[in-house]
Amino acid sequence: MDREKKFCFCITRRRVISAVILVASVLNLIIVGAAFDVTFPEAAPTATPSQTPDVITMTFSPATATQGIPPPMTATPSNTPTQTATDTPTTTYTLTATLTDTSTPTNTPSPTPTQCVPQYYWPVYVVKRGDNLSALAAATGSSVAGLMRANCLLGTQINIGQKLYVPHLPIITPTSTPTSTPTTFVDTLTDFSLYGAMDCDPPDYVSFSIFADDPEGVFSVMVQVYSNQNVLIAQIDMASARGIYIGSGPLIKPYTVYEVGYYQFQATDGFNNTTFSTSYSERSQSCIG
Repeated sequence: MDREKKFCFCITRRRVISAVILVASVLNLIIVGAAFDVTFPEAAPTATPSQTPDVITMTFSPATATQGIPPPMTATPSNTPTQTATDTPTTTYTLTATLTDTSTPTNTPSPTPTQCVPQYYWPVYVVKRGDNLSALAAATGSSVAGLMRANCLLGTQINIGQKLYVPHLPIITPTSTPTSTPTTFVDTLTDFSLYGAMDCDPPDYVSFSIFADDPEGVFSVMVQVYSNQNVLIAQIDMASARGIYIGSGPLIKPYTVYEVGYYQFQATDGFNNTTFSTSYSERSQSCIG
């Protein structure tokens, strides 16, 4: 009859120390493995990795009473990753040329129309029946084109009673008819009589008064003022006050009252006939510098 074997384990001081060292060694391996753990990147979809899991082989030998410190555990890691590379195609870009218009636009400026300025400093002539530009140009020492420019006319048509600027007023020669023919009309010139000398309000304001009478009636009266150099420096319309015509106004700048040489009156009767007075130079004390 076989003897029954008994296994007895005695706890000794040495065995307790060996167990503590063994546990410390295992914890140390776990901490070292966690600290040096390697994480591999996720493989591309086209790669076929082959990996063998880590295998740790530990050999444990129970301690005996005659043994000293137990030998340390031996861990053998095995990690053999395998990865297959996959060829990736390369994208090729093609440049497309773009045409750019480099032409420079050219702006052609439009001609600016010339503004017409009437010759205000010329004497005024009132158009009569039978007048035309050609005859007036010859009588005033001008030309048809010159009169059109001076009056800003667009054509050669003129009307009776129209006022035109002319370089010189035409000389009117009155025609007389024998008084033996009562049916023939005889034009009578306007009679002028200076009512008062030229009065002044310096530096450029002047006043005039004259008596004018005409059997055919006086239609209008104006005064023209000239400088010592025969330049027209004022033309003023006059109003009637019981047969006496009075008018006042400024001279053309930069002329002053002290530069007036003489003045002359012009009257138009009821038949549009024009009469000029003689030249006057009378002036009041306020006109003398």
